[in-house]
Amino acid sequence: MASSPTPRRSSMTPDSSEASVELQNIESPVGAHEKDDKEQGSFEVPLFNFNEVIRYMRKLKEENTLLKEQLETMQKEHEDKQEMFKDLEESFDQRIKMLSQEKMELEMKLQKVLQYGTVKDMERVLEKCGDMELKFEEMKGDMKEEMKKELKEELQQQLKSTIEEHEEKLSSVGNRTEQVSKGMESMKSKLSELESQVLADNVTMCGIKYIRKMKPLISIPDGTVQLRGPYGGYYFYVEREQLKTWQVRVTTKTQPQYLQSIKLIRSRRVSQT
Repeated sequence: MASSPTPRRSSMTPDSSEASVELQNIESPVGAHEKDDKEQGSFEVPLFNFNEVIRYMRKLKEENTLLKEQLETMQKEHEDKQEMFKDLEESFDQRIKMLSQEKMELEMKLQKVLQYGTVKDMERVLEKCGDMELKFEEMKGDMKEEMKKELKEELQQQLKSTIEEHEEKLSSVGNRTEQVSKGMESMKSKLSELESQVLADNVTMCGIKYIRKMKPLISIPDGTVQLRGPYGGYYFYVEREQLKTWQVRVTTKTQPQYLQSIKLIRSRRVSQT
């Protein structure tokens, strides 16, 4: 009898625990950098760091891609199981051929019995052939059902464990996404508070000597002068009383690798003699 082929085992790829650890170690995308330039007397509003948010979302996308790759690996393993089942069927076919060969040999013996033996011996050979055929059919059906049952249980167990693991990971990703959304809401509220502190009505109230903005203020408060840099530069808002102690100087680099800049330099007070 031919021996059945050894079932092939496919190894599972490692989970995405390393990607999860990296996502947990990512710092919050909120970055507040304040710069106090006492020599120039400038005031800059901290901005929201969108690069950190983009980096965080890319990490989530990488983890989602890793989960998809693991699902594809699971499907590949399922195909390998199907291929193993086909190999078993081929083994069964070989056994069928061997039994068919034995049947032919028995039939040849039967012919010899018919030629040289008695009727009793012939009946015994025919009965033996019938019993062998029945046993073979029963054995063939039992082996197929047993193999199908084992493969089905093994695949169901693997699918169940893999699906549960992926559901936990997807739930973790959803929780992190929700945390990021909450963080963005808090950042929006903080930005609104910061914006309210630099509105036109609050320029003089805060005691700011001057302020610069990319976009002009809707309304200019009393006692404040608006200055505009050349070539679409910043808008500067200076208290009228401070104009005597401040001077505006525009410097332009002729080389193309330099950018045009606007500098607001505080002038020294000349003591009266």
